[in-house]
Amino acid sequence: ISKSQIELPIFKIMIETPHNNPMTKTFSAAIQGVDACTVEIEIYTAGGKSNQDDVQRVAIIGLPDASIRESKDRVKSAIFYNKYRLPDGYVTINLAPAGVKKSGTFYDLPIALCLISACGVFNPAVLQDCMIIGELALNGNIRGCRGILPMALHARQLGLKRLVVPRENAAEAGAVEGIDVYGVSSLKGTEFTIESDYIEACGYMCMAAATGG
Repeated sequence: ISKSQIELPIFKIMIETPHNNPMTKTFSAAIQGVDACTVEIEIYTAGGKSNQDDVQRVAIIGLPDASIRESKDRVKSAIFYNKYRLPDGYVTINLAPAGVKKSGTFYDLPIALCLISACGVFNPAVLQDCMIIGELALNGNIRGCRGILPMALHARQLGLKRLVVPRENAAEAGAVEGIDVYGVSSLKGTEFTIESDYIEACGYMCMAAATGG
């Protein structure tokens, strides 16, 4: 089994981030037959104020099915329950490529992480080398998903460094060598885990550069 980490209660390390990041992005996957294909999750925030409520001012595009359109309510509830907030103004969530129909509930977690990153909670660079999969409960707990193994294989094929999956799927994903697997059980725990790991990795790179290693 490749390096597999289960989230632990750790101290959050603060890094300097802008208050608002208008564009954030990460990776997830879609299942087509028995194989997985890449889905890029892009979030653009227009800023300003909106007279519409929190759900109406969030649009999801890119051929989402009904379960993905309902993601807005699950994500909003999980974000507010955990004392985060939504970005100001209008929010567009694009699931690319637009020509591939997407279904399922496992885009909840990557969408939520992109939204809170857009608010400046953590550096959006944290999400760049990740594939993230997970359904959110209304309180931010993470439910297991189907199709994890082909997604893990696809993440490794893409050359991504980290795969974030529900805790109950971590053993299945960990069977794939060559990618670090993080089994997570809550939105708050996921934020702590991936941010702290990113800072640690950056620290190692800085030390190596300073010492010529």
